[in-house]
Amino acid sequence: MYSTTYHRPSSIDEAAALFAKARRRISRRRPHVLIPVMKAALASPSDVSISAGQGLMHVEVSGDSVTIKAATTHYDVASNGAAQKAIPALAHLAR
Repeated sequence: MYSTTYHRPSSIDEAAALFAKARRRISRRRPHVLIPVMKAALASPSDVSISAGQGLMHVEVSGDSVTIKAATTHYDVASNGAAQKAIPALAHLAR
């Protein structure tokens, strides 16, 4: 097994700095394949950023728009009262 360092940045800026610092060959367009690729030992990045903290986890309803940030969980969408009121079907599907 190879050594890997996991990071949990607390902000988007910190995550961006970690990505800029770590030079890896994993495609940035397909981050969802990182864990399976690592499990199959096809790649062994030394640094992996798990999330960008609360900066990417938020549901916001403003007027006619609903904004769901990239790392927001289905649970957060399903349990958000404003999202349930604005788009009931979306909150139901997130459950």
